[in-house]
Amino acid sequence: MIFMNTSRPLLSDVKMRQALLQATDPYKISSQLSYPTTAVRSPLLKGQIGYNDELLQQKPNPDAVNTTLNELGWLWGEDEPYRKKDGKELTLQFVSENTTDYAAFSEEIQKQWSQYGIKTNVVLENSDDISTTSLATKDYDILMYAINIGADPDVYVYWHSSQAKPEAKPGYNFSMYSSTKADQSLEDGRSRQDESLRAVKYKSFLETWRKDVPAIGLHQPKITYTTNI
Repeated sequence: MIFMNTSRPLLSDVKMRQALLQATDPYKISSQLSYPTTAVRSPLLKGQIGYNDELLQQKPNPDAVNTTLNELGWLWGEDEPYRKKDGKELTLQFVSENTTDYAAFSEEIQKQWSQYGIKTNVVLENSDDISTTSLATKDYDILMYAINIGADPDVYVYWHSSQAKPEAKPGYNFSMYSSTKADQSLEDGRSRQDESLRAVKYKSFLETWRKDVPAIGLHQPKITYTTNI
């Protein structure tokens, strides 16, 4: 997923996060891979309790990006490659892992966003070090990273506001996302045993997540296991 650090001034505005979502074509990013994937457009995976294909993240909308950014005051000057506001360029600090796949993804995202006057400074960190650097300090605007969601759809650790606090360990709320509605829904969902009731409780979380845009889903790798019987 592409996690947007909502604690940063630039990304604290939901309209800016919506503009980035509108400017992103996940299919072009996933097409960089040589292995099959499944599209991820929700904080819950297809087949999990509560997953709702009517509450997926919004699709790319190139026509709306420029309008949204203009409304936010980020304007394109004549013959200037990037938008500016109060004399400052629209620049995002983008962090990911230093692997072949992530390097290709980063380049594609950088290309997509630059079409709309958004400058992206990409930093690729060593996979062995990123957990103790950027993941720990949250010193980024954008983080592209893979998370592990098990069969149970309890994603509390990734989206509950308590997991964005400095004392939270290991602190997997990479978007520093905070929402009272989402918190309550996550708490209610994980405290129920009945699957149908859990699905009802998670609906509010999905609605709020879709509206708030704390992240952009990309893909999930398809993995085939071979066993000896």
